Amino acid sequence: MFYQPDFNRPMTPSERNGAIFFLLLFFGAFTAEVIVDYHPAKLTGLFIAGWWIPLLALHEAGHALAAWLVRWQVLRISIGHGPLVRRFHIGSAEVDLRLIPVSGYVMSAPTRLRWPQLENSLIYAAGPGIELVLLGAIAAIVGPEQLLHRTEAIWLLAVQALAVAILFDAFTNLVPMTVSSKDGPVANDGLGIFRSFLLSTEAYAKQIGFRPTPEADA
Repeated sequence: MFYQPDFNRPMTPSERNGAIFFLLLFFGAFTAEVIVDYHPAKLTGLFIAGWWIPLLALHEAGHALAAWLVRWQVLRISIGHGPLVRRFHIGSAEVDLRLIPVSGYVMSAPTRLRWPQLENSLIYAAGPGIELVLLGAIAAIVGPEQLLHRTEAIWLLAVQALAVAILFDAFTNLVPMTVSSKDGPVANDGLGIFRSFLLSTEAYAKQIGFRPTPEADA
């Protein structure tokens, strides 16, 4: 969980304007496609895109909550990657909102050595886990039949899109693999769960009292 963001600098005005333009163009194209030969089912893609950022925030909140529950110190939470948009603090944790909201990470460190391998694996699992809990709650409230039923009801299409987004994100996070970063391959949650048990207790002991390197945009 000691992954550093790609660009440790604030977002420039030109990048901010470019990002706003791109988002307007992207959602404008989506809207135009929906309007032309309108059918409610066309809204599904727009709903999935709209759910992505809230799900990303929920995913990282799951990691942070699990770390807090097992009494690890949450050092940093990053929503997105790329240039910094905004930074604030929740307790002792530094929270970064970054330009490209397609991934994130939580940096945490143990405060004592009590089953650190198990605790670290639980922290990794909590991200997709909290999303699957949400999916279970949706299925319980709406009903599995409704989630799988073809519909033209806008509210149900939005709920179905949320279910699809959760399943896609949980699958891509739980299937063990590495993702590329500027610092080399980084384990996803599924691989992180597995690797947690391969680290020695001495390796976790070295993380106690860890402090991240100050960033240029701090």
